[in-house]
Amino acid sequence: MSQGTERVALVVRGGWEGHSPVAATDMFIPFLKEHGFRVRVADSPEAYADADAMAGTDLVVQCYTMGTIEPHQLAGLTSAVRAGTGLAGWHGGIADSYRASSDYLQLIGGSSRATRPSTSRSGTGTARPTTSSRTG
Repeated sequence: MSQGTERVALVVRGGWEGHSPVAATDMFIPFLKEHGFRVRVADSPEAYADADAMAGTDLVVQCYTMGTIEPHQLAGLTSAVRAGTGLAGWHGGIADSYRASSDYLQLIGGSSRATRPSTSRSGTGTARPTTSSRTG
């Protein structure tokens, strides 16, 4: 984690465009800056493989849907989280990021199983996430 008073947030975004990763994270970046974070933005999980940068990162905000993560990238993310770096995300940007990696799913404690339709008062369908969590 970073030393001193400046906090660093790494925003990793990309993958499936249906979750609007750039637009979604662009809504949060000003909030992070207003709360004293210097924000770095990456468009792939390769940022996790930079051990020096990850050691200076206080918070990872991930919005990356249906991608893949290489073992060296996951090792960097896992090491940072174990060292105290926060990990945040929402919906498919974290719970449906790297489906094929059981180690990643163990790190976040769950996965997105499906998105099912629901109905609103107007009768139009909207997506609602269904997630599961694992224990033990």
